Amino acid sequence: MILGEGRGFEIAQGRLGPGRIHHCMRAVGLGERALAMMCKQSLSRVAFGKPLARLGGNMDIIANSRIELDAAELLTLRAAYMMDTVGNKIARKEISMIKGRSSKCLLRYYR
Repeated sequence: MILGEGRGFEIAQGRLGPGRIHHCMRAVGLGERALAMMCKQSLSRVAFGKPLARLGGNMDIIANSRIELDAAELLTLRAAYMMDTVGNKIARKEISMIKGRSSKCLLRYYR
């Protein structure tokens, strides 16, 4: 017995925070790679005599993607810092926030 009888759920919940941090870090890394590919593609493809980056709202899409990715990264760093300094229970809100933000960030790149 680690913590005692009937405390298995408590142990499982305590492991969710570090696991979510790990998954969010991976999601941010995937987002960075997808953003780099998006930038490269928008500069290399040409339509109507101009690179795609110079047409329509492509620059806005790339800029918004950068903003969302930076927000996800900063929230992940904040949650990890809080877990290290104040513990998982107090950092619960930040851990929940990164779960939602990293999912939204990934969905944007893989539509």
